[in-house]
Amino acid sequence: MREITVSLVGPETVPKRGDPDRRVWRARYVDRQGRRRAQTIGDARKVSRVKAEKLVRSMEREFARDSTKVERLKRVTVAELVERYIEAKSPTWKVATKKQIEESAGHLMAVVSPRKLVRDFTIGDASAVLRHLRKPVDKNGRTRSKSTVKKHVTRLSSLFTWATRREQKYIHENPFDSEQIRDAKRAKVGGKHFEPFGQDEIAAILAACPSVWWEAFVRLGLGSGLRLAELCHLQWDDLDLQLGAGRVRVTAKAAGEFEIDGQTYPFLPWESKSHHNRTVPVSDEVVEAMLRLRDSADADGSPYVFLKLTRLGTLAVKLRAGTLRDNYQVVNNVLTRFQQIQRRAYRSLGGRHRVATVHDMRKSYGTTMAHAGVPLVVLCRWMGHSSVKVTEQFYIGVDDSWDAHARLVTPGKPNALDPSSTLCLSEAMSDASGVDANQTPRYRQAV
Repeated sequence: MREITVSLVGPETVPKRGDPDRRVWRARYVDRQGRRRAQTIGDARKVSRVKAEKLVRSMEREFARDSTKVERLKRVTVAELVERYIEAKSPTWKVATKKQIEESAGHLMAVVSPRKLVRDFTIGDASAVLRHLRKPVDKNGRTRSKSTVKKHVTRLSSLFTWATRREQKYIHENPFDSEQIRDAKRAKVGGKHFEPFGQDEIAAILAACPSVWWEAFVRLGLGSGLRLAELCHLQWDDLDLQLGAGRVRVTAKAAGEFEIDGQTYPFLPWESKSHHNRTVPVSDEVVEAMLRLRDSADADGSPYVFLKLTRLGTLAVKLRAGTLRDNYQVVNNVLTRFQQIQRRAYRSLGGRHRVATVHDMRKSYGTTMAHAGVPLVVLCRWMGHSSVKVTEQFYIGVDDSWDAHARLVTPGKPNALDPSSTLCLSEAMSDASGVDANQTPRYRQAV
């Protein structure tokens, strides 16, 4: 068999759109069919010569396999590998996991031909997939987060690890286990800086709500910590609207239909991100807001709390046409309208508007509950997290009110902390609604 020698060339100038002076390292070699090949193995501004030489030597080791070893590999294309992997693993997967693997495989085959043999898949191909994942995804230059790139690379690495097993033997080594790709998989992605909503902000936002619908939406978001998709798919049957015993159930929804005034509407199939049902206790202020929404003119008989019949009709047309995507907005323009409400609220406070999303209400809920003394194990279950570490790392914010606690503590002496210095969401919501916050305990309910 022809021995393949790989030589490092560069850095060479290889311009691309937006970066005419880009300089890259390239590996040149002649393949077993006698064709001259060249591969870009890294940006010279990010990859040193020493690291580029290591990548070249790694390519040479890969090419140096003897012919008998190569012949023992089965002839399987990338598309066939993905199909066989999903067929073998899907019985143990959840529906969402299968969709995630298919999405990652789609990125793989957007870079590499689906007809390419798996045994010919190289480290350079894996690096090209990584570059593809890091490219801008829209005309505004927005890129995927490091966390998203890490998830895709980890799934593809699992795919090729499966391909290297003795039962399959489609490829000798996992190309996504190279040093350059491992750096992407090891990338630590910490929680983004988050400042929870203060009492004045919450009261102003509630006062700026233009309708009963929005007041109920904001109160429930702040008072239950539900995700946006969970709020949008919430049905009236999921609510226990009893003062002192209010609860919200997050459950999976099956596909179906219902009829109102001779018109047929769909029940949208849906499952929460955590794939588990859970029950979240809510305060009396949230219960009262939901009762006002149910009895208001905004209620049109829809079984969904925040999804009106007119919108359901639009979704029904898309569902029948097969154009209803998984990431389609069930309720239109929620973020845009929520930020408009915030702008009105901050104008009333005379302060500068900050960009906050619907998900930030969930983070405020987590911070509030933790500061109110709810154990992390209980809070993790209420929020539907897979681990307490997720709750602690990403959803427990820290505010300046704890500085006052530190000043009240004297080592060696009994101390009584002032509860009024703790962030208290229910007090702010009570101020906005005119209800005395001391009438009933708010967030110290048992599960």
